[in-house]
Amino acid sequence: MIFSRVRVKENGRHSRVLFDLVRNNLYSSHQLLWKLFEDDAEASRDFLFRQEFEDEQVTSAGSPRGLPIFYLVSRRMPLGESELFEVESKTYDPCLLPGMRLQFKLRANPVISISRERDQTGIKPRGGKHDILMHAKREASRNGITDRAEIDRHIENAAQDWLVARGDQYGFKVEGADKKSLLVTTSYRQHVLYKRSAQNIRFSSVDFTGILSISDPHVFQKAIFEGLGRSKSFGCGLMMIRRT
Repeated sequence: MIFSRVRVKENGRHSRVLFDLVRNNLYSSHQLLWKLFEDDAEASRDFLFRQEFEDEQVTSAGSPRGLPIFYLVSRRMPLGESELFEVESKTYDPCLLPGMRLQFKLRANPVISISRERDQTGIKPRGGKHDILMHAKREASRNGITDRAEIDRHIENAAQDWLVARGDQYGFKVEGADKKSLLVTTSYRQHVLYKRSAQNIRFSSVDFTGILSISDPHVFQKAIFEGLGRSKSFGCGLMMIRRT
């Protein structure tokens, strides 16, 4: 696998593209990053990405650049440079051992499967995949919870429970999960990606940071190479790790 850091070049020739990126148009980001793999037009998408904004570099005026920066994990080597991007790549084959502790951050799209059976109120919910955080908010309302702080705790617990449950599937255990003291959940967002020739895409994302221990290195490796959860084409699913 290949790990890449992709930065936007600073020039005036791509102002519209930069505008789309800066306003966090993840559909545009995905399309542009896909061009880094134009050497095989017939290949399917085989990369994960995470979009952030630069703060470690400053302009000549001393302020942060504030331009998008992308982290990619891919099966193929991306182009080394393009009209828009500067690309730094290296082989990505982390040594993973049972019990190893890692710091991680993950942007994910947590969803829950809802059956069409009637609940205790007699309401028959719409079946399918649902935003787990909005579902938690509705459940809090049905249970008579009106305090804003309590609703927020209900939503945060739902997000953290989702990730803890993924550990059994993906070969890791979140440390402090019983008290959630080491697991931080931030930046819940609802996204609408506007497409000219198709129905708009709607999904949510939330950021997790914390510490995990590896229970099954083989399964965990597959998770960090292939991603966790849904909406991987739009910047979700890439777990970034480093040793504690």
